[in-house]
Amino acid sequence: MDSRRHSAITGSVAVINPWVGGRVTARARFVEATHVKLDTGKQILLAWRTQDFPADAPDSHVEIQLQPAAGGTKVSISHTQIPAGHSAAAREIWRTSYLDPMKRYFGKSGGMEAAHRAAARAGQMPTADMLGMRRARTPIT
Repeated sequence: MDSRRHSAITGSVAVINPWVGGRVTARARFVEATHVKLDTGKQILLAWRTQDFPADAPDSHVEIQLQPAAGGTKVSISHTQIPAGHSAAAREIWRTSYLDPMKRYFGKSGGMEAAHRAAARAGQMPTADMLGMRRARTPIT
């Protein structure tokens, strides 16, 4: 997953550093995570937290498994070690910000394009500055 696709799916700016140890921020920095393991096309492990977690709480653990399935990919998400009282909110974030939008993004003809257009119109796509990129300078002639 990259920053632009993540932003289009969720409709909220996300910045993803796609390497082990790389940071993930999403939902206006409400969600922050670190990639613990990346096995392309198979598994993602994250140390994950929201701004609502108690400051002294350790990060929760997210495991995303991707498996080939008839007509697509089966996505399994396990989210453990969530601080007491935060499980319902985490479930709601996964459902409303990820699972339901992913069904629309991947499941409908034109879903990807529509999601990218909607996120761009709403100003919810990451900018080059957010991604740590430098804009190419155009020489003055």
